Amino acid sequence: MGAGASAERKTLVEKLPKCQDYHNLYEELAADDGIDTAGLSKGMKDLGFKVADGKEGDEQVADIFRRFKTMIADQPKQVQKTKIKDDEFFQFLLVEATACEAESGVNLDKYTHMHELLGPVEAAHGFPTAHAILKHKPDIAKELWFPPDTQAGDELFLPRPATVNGWTPLHMVLVAGGNSTIVRAEAPELIKVLLDKFPESASMRIQPELGLVEGHLPLYLAIQYEWDVETVKTIIAAYPDGPMTVDVIMKNKGKNPNVKKDLYARKIAEDCEAHPDILALLPKPAKAKPKEMDLPNVRNGFKWEMVVEE
Repeated sequence: MGAGASAERKTLVEKLPKCQDYHNLYEELAADDGIDTAGLSKGMKDLGFKVADGKEGDEQVADIFRRFKTMIADQPKQVQKTKIKDDEFFQFLLVEATACEAESGVNLDKYTHMHELLGPVEAAHGFPTAHAILKHKPDIAKELWFPPDTQAGDELFLPRPATVNGWTPLHMVLVAGGNSTIVRAEAPELIKVLLDKFPESASMRIQPELGLVEGHLPLYLAIQYEWDVETVKTIIAAYPDGPMTVDVIMKNKGKNPNVKKDLYARKIAEDCEAHPDILALLPKPAKAKPKEMDLPNVRNGFKWEMVVEE
């Protein structure tokens, strides 16, 4: 049930009993203390959903089963040993019903920001509510979230951005993907929409106190949290100067950028042992000679060149 499954979602909401009957439906599908894959498969068929035969059908049901188990969705073996509990079942149905409502453009005024719609629970449904809100209220991509101080009074733990006073939805979803493979799997299309609605977010920074004097670019987050190559390309396209930026680390604060001592996208990717396709997108810097200062690939005194790995 990823993004674009609105027809299936509407079918689900229409076919499910009304809210007061959800408990009886759960009891009907549950085996002992929860719903197992066999119960889920039967329930889907009973509600009119098409499930393929054989191995393909088993994989389809297993994928949907995993989406109920967002807390452990990244641990397939553990998912297989569990059953869907009543609270997970009701939460899933609630998100689906809310998504259906949002896609219809109903009650959107209650959404003043979208940051609570960017975690694993929403990812398990393909971020349908976030997509719907961006369609009806595109400026919501600019709304900022202000993280609470994790350790009040300790300057090193204040997650404040350098150029803005909060996190954009782009930053939020990139960081969420660092802790959830289901977010990384479902969010690339959402990231494209966020950048389409607010391309400036690709150049905004967060957490200047944690490592970098100016803070972390979305490109750095995408590399560090192992996002796919197409997502990295999308971020670079929105902010082409990102790969050609040298950022001073905190212990060198007050000094000029130094390619040997400070950080840039290619160096971060190498340190993270990023996929070769990611490395292929990122140039390496060298100090430019005086006669090279006017070349198009020179930024802030550094000449940036692509490197072909053997």
